Amino acid sequence: MIPRHLKIGVTVLLATILGLSGYMLRLKRHVPGAPAVELAHVAPPPTGPKEQVTLYVAYDDPGILVARGASIPLPQGRQERAQEVLQALLSNNVQAQMEIAGAAHALAAKSSGRVVVVQSPQLIYPQTLGIYVRKDDKALYDTITKAFDALKKNGEYEAMLKKYNLSMPPAKSS
Repeated sequence: MIPRHLKIGVTVLLATILGLSGYMLRLKRHVPGAPAVELAHVAPPPTGPKEQVTLYVAYDDPGILVARGASIPLPQGRQERAQEVLQALLSNNVQAQMEIAGAAHALAAKSSGRVVVVQSPQLIYPQTLGIYVRKDDKALYDTITKAFDALKKNGEYEAMLKKYNLSMPPAKSS
């Protein structure tokens, strides 16, 4: 013989199932024919190359600093990487960031005063960048040279160097 409370429990569950089924059928009639979920494939997030870095882990009790190697994925572009590190800095996951002076000032301006730029009076790693021109394209070489001379003469070149905290490259050696 089946106990009375079991019969009542099964009856209540069946009634609930029938009631919810009816409710679902009624809702289904009010929904348009388009599927509720987008079925298109989603592209994977863009990832850049993996970079091997050295993380320094500080242990307070013995007072030691231990170097650990790690491979971290980086965003594709340089600007995205700088912004990612800035976010890590703002969330206290990174304590300091080294960046070229112009980018450091631009990122600090975007941080609403939460980042301070400390810079040395001279460039730490000065690098001279150049424009490559094929030897047989004398016309292009002359055009670029004249354009740079005009920028130097009218003061725009000096203004750009000052704006991005750069210095004049060393004199050309022939």
